[in-house]
Amino acid sequence: MDADRLLASLALHYYSAEMYLYEICFKLSPSIGIDYSLESLRFIDIIYACFMATRPFFEVFLTIPSDHYCELTVVNVGHMFHAIGALYKLSVFDVDDWDVSNVRKTLDLSSVLSQIATRLEEIGIVFGGMQENCPWFFCIRKLKLLKIWWDITLAQEMDLSSAVEGGPDC
Repeated sequence: MDADRLLASLALHYYSAEMYLYEICFKLSPSIGIDYSLESLRFIDIIYACFMATRPFFEVFLTIPSDHYCELTVVNVGHMFHAIGALYKLSVFDVDDWDVSNVRKTLDLSSVLSQIATRLEEIGIVFGGMQENCPWFFCIRKLKLLKIWWDITLAQEMDLSSAVEGGPDC
């Protein structure tokens, strides 16, 4: 493993650890802060820190050449799915001062899922085709289904919000 791949692997582990640490925000009450002796973290700071770990995780993951994905460890793939879960939570978390539209613009879950699925398809084609026994086939199928579900969920959300804004037709 060359130095660039080693650094990418270490970065994935680092950002994943940060996501695990800051995901506590999804379990806290918005009125709670964490008080340390030197400074206090507000709830929104913890959510933002989680986002600031999730975004670079995907930046690193998506810069790895797709032909090197077959060298990723099971742990790295697990981190990828964990990061997808964290991004989903950040994209729907509804509390004051948290702008989910900014999250969706900055790091679009649908786009991330599509990019990862496309890269895994490239590997599948290079290393044995896209048969059901291809080790990437299961992940690709799940990512595509998740993308479809997310796109439908957003479309329904947009339909609801436009219906509320338009009000009832009289």
